[in-house]
Order: sequence, then C-alpha cells, then structure tokens
Amino acid sequence: MLYQGMDLTEVKEAAYKKYRMAVQIVHQDPYASLNPSHTVLDIISAPLLIHNLVPSRSAARDRVIELLRLLT
Repeated sequence: MLYQGMDLTEVKEAAYKKYRMAVQIVHQDPYASLNPSHTVLDIISAPLLIHNLVPSRSAARDRVIELLRLLT
C-alpha cells in the first residue's frame, strides 16, 4: 500500500508515526462513529493525548476549549 509515494510496508517508526497523524479511520456506520458514553471533550482530546501533542489532560482540555471557541 502506498501513501504519498511511500510503501507503508517498508516505513520505519518515525515516518510511520507521521503517517498515522495524517490519516484516520472513517467509520461507515454512524453508530460506530460516535460513542454516546464519551463526552465531546473525550472525543476531541483523544488524538491530542495519543499523539502527545499536549503535555497533560488539563492542557488537552484547554486546547479543546480553544478549538471549540474557534467554531463560534
């Protein structure tokens, strides 16, 4: 499988991490897309925490609030 000319079967760890940040799963089933037991904060902060884009949960919360304010 190729992604932007890279053979994903031969990608090393650093390049694979960059690839994982650029793509995501697109659920076809609307019931699988959003888990009603998760809050909006949980859903939006998950990628920030998983990819270590913020140093803590409180920083993730602050960033989520900032992002949501951009929408208003």
